[in-house]
Amino acid sequence: ARASQPLLEFPSQAPPRLPASGPQVPLLSVVPLPVVSGVFLYLGRKVMRGNLFLERCKKLWIEEAALDGQEEGAEKEMVALGRWSVMRFTAFQGLCLAGLWALRCNPSTALVFPSVIGVLMFIRVKLIPRLFSRRELSLLDTAIGATRV
Repeated sequence: ARASQPLLEFPSQAPPRLPASGPQVPLLSVVPLPVVSGVFLYLGRKVMRGNLFLERCKKLWIEEAALDGQEEGAEKEMVALGRWSVMRFTAFQGLCLAGLWALRCNPSTALVFPSVIGVLMFIRVKLIPRLFSRRELSLLDTAIGATRV
């Protein structure tokens, strides 16, 4: 049996510092994997809180009487457009996401993945406007060129 080791080992002559410089990078190997996974889980959950795709997926299961049309986001879209339009748009986004995931998971097509992002731009500009009205797109999607980096 292995003797238990401390979670982080710091040199006794120097006080512990943040692992931001080169000599301290090996210290990261002593951090348990569940701690690292927990940090990434927390960060992922925090980032996903404002994601409209996930919000729409959740709101599709709520009864229409319980939706509030005054609240910004998926509920307002659902009340203004109806469940069918929101479901079509969300399903289309889900299909694109599934296609990207399938490409990424297959080692023989993983190299094509960055090029497919360009194909998604083409789909957004040429195909989506044929499937959805201007009103639907104005409520469901961010206008092209309106996002800031």
